[in-house]
Amino acid sequence: MASVVATGHPRVSRARCASKSPTARKCASLIWSTQELHRLPFGAACTLPRVVALPSALGPLVGSSTPASEANSVQKLTEPILKAELQVIALLNSDPAACHRIAAAVDDVAAEEWAKARDLAQGNASVVAANGMVPAPSMWQIRQLCVRSAVPFVGFGFFDNMIMLTVGGAIENTIGVAFCLSSLAAAGMGQMVSDAAGITLQGLIERFADKLGLPHPKLTLQQQQLKSVQSWALASRIFGIVLGCSFGMFPLLLLAEAPRQGAAEQIAEKLSPQHRDEFMALVSSRKFSKNEKVLEFSEISNYMLFIESGEVECKGRDADGLPFHVCTLERGHSFGKPHLHCQSRVDLVAMGNDVVVQYIEKDDFVRLTGQEGMEVLESTQQAELTVYFAALGSQVNEPVGSGVQGNGNNRMLATLPHSDELKR
Repeated sequence: MASVVATGHPRVSRARCASKSPTARKCASLIWSTQELHRLPFGAACTLPRVVALPSALGPLVGSSTPASEANSVQKLTEPILKAELQVIALLNSDPAACHRIAAAVDDVAAEEWAKARDLAQGNASVVAANGMVPAPSMWQIRQLCVRSAVPFVGFGFFDNMIMLTVGGAIENTIGVAFCLSSLAAAGMGQMVSDAAGITLQGLIERFADKLGLPHPKLTLQQQQLKSVQSWALASRIFGIVLGCSFGMFPLLLLAEAPRQGAAEQIAEKLSPQHRDEFMALVSSRKFSKNEKVLEFSEISNYMLFIESGEVECKGRDADGLPFHVCTLERGHSFGKPHLHCQSRVDLVAMGNDVVVQYIEKDDFVRLTGQEGMEVLESTQQAELTVYFAALGSQVNEPVGSGVQGNGNNRMLATLPHSDELKR
């Protein structure tokens, strides 16, 4: 009896198996199915669940006190049930009359399923014994393996990306603003929270996946160790987690895009506290109406301009002197060269109502910002405008002629308000 359970192959006497009657076939299949159920590890015996539900008349023979309804559930297999199975196997091998009586009570559909499984298992076992080869899983088993491997990782990827994006966005808009953290730093902190939550949710996701009733491929231990099977399982997990991460990106549709920071604020963040306060105190602002010119072609401006709100159209001149559209300046963009006091080669025209432009004198900008401020300034200027000025060449850098002594222009400019000075 011990050898029967250890090997997992039934040893039915030839006298009982010589007959080709349906009852004899049922007997052989019943013995094999009962042994296979006991051989499988706990939790994996779902291949033959009906074997556990033996007729109630068998109860007095095996001495089991476990109800048949409880034995029907594979998840409720306990020590008394396992002991009862050993007694059933011993009874079926030792008492042909009891084996025939029980086999007769099994419906033909179940008996046929057991017989097919027995023939397939014994055929595979003979192939392995003869050739030393493990039978390859069928395509149906591969499909079941892929589904069972991929589904849990869909849940892992979904929660991982969802938590990272949600927490990372919240960190960027709160702590990131207060401590000047970059978007990558906020994303990294969100990933730390996501990984910690993933460890907590791991058991929950696995239990939920088990309750979905996913198909079981029913692979043997040798088949599970095949490289092809492991490759399919790995590919399924990768596909599952990629699909889950794609679903987990839905917070991007719900999170509002953070407004672009103004150029003056970007430059002020790079300054020391003392210079930052002085810089912002010297920055003034003015509102323009639609089609009103912020700066005219050939005019001299001693100010750096920062677009605070609205849009400003930048118009250049071609070789024939005709105006054309160069670019559009929006919030976060700047205009001007701090070290140059020369004539403007563009028109800046407000494209809508309530266009607000901030400005500061170029000399004050150079004095307070230094190298760090210059680097930020370069990042806030439009690339199209840079290309346009490069095409003009030396015309941009033409110096302003020195004032004639006694003409009164300097005294007049000194008395003008900032709004009028800006146009000059």
